[in-house]
Amino acid sequence: MVTDKDFKKAYNLFDPKMPLMGENLQYYVPRQAEILNQLKRQIEASEGDAKILFSGIPGCGKSTELTMLLKELETNYFPVCISVIDMMEITDVQIADLLLVMCIKLYEKTQQENLEIDQTVINNIKDWFNEVTQIKHKEEGHQASAGFVLKYLLEVGAKIRTESTTRLEIRDRVKHRLSDLINRMNDLIREIEIKCSKEVILSVDDLDK
Repeated sequence: MVTDKDFKKAYNLFDPKMPLMGENLQYYVPRQAEILNQLKRQIEASEGDAKILFSGIPGCGKSTELTMLLKELETNYFPVCISVIDMMEITDVQIADLLLVMCIKLYEKTQQENLEIDQTVINNIKDWFNEVTQIKHKEEGHQASAGFVLKYLLEVGAKIRTESTTRLEIRDRVKHRLSDLINRMNDLIREIEIKCSKEVILSVDDLDK
């Protein structure tokens, strides 16, 4: 039975700037549109590195629909969702920042799923971030633990978002090393796909905010 309290909660969840997440997905109402089924079929049919743009006016429910789609795909894929508004300064986003955040979130998801990533792959990511961002951490050494590397990468991500001077300095150094970063991300993706026998899906959200 729906009470007045339930109605008020549902009403206050209808913030066009915030998607439904977690337990609030119970208020999700499936749409009649075929678009998500089309997206799912495109992803499942793709044999290469497909790139799909899912667009719509602000507040129309794109983020919530993508959340539901990624949940459906979890059985056969390894979805990683990057919310630009959570990870970056939304008024100042460039491709270098986005690639850095994508790498951080990709690695974070491996730790959340308890995947044992090859130490060489971990070291290559850590060493690249150390060298290019010039942000150091107390625990040094080439054979850093997976947990330490995650803590370090999240620290770098926080500085990119909150410190404008640091962001500009890193951006200037990264632009000459983007191919190296992409190679390390691809190595990590290959490692994930080997370890869990699933293809990786990267979803970048909130670019319209």
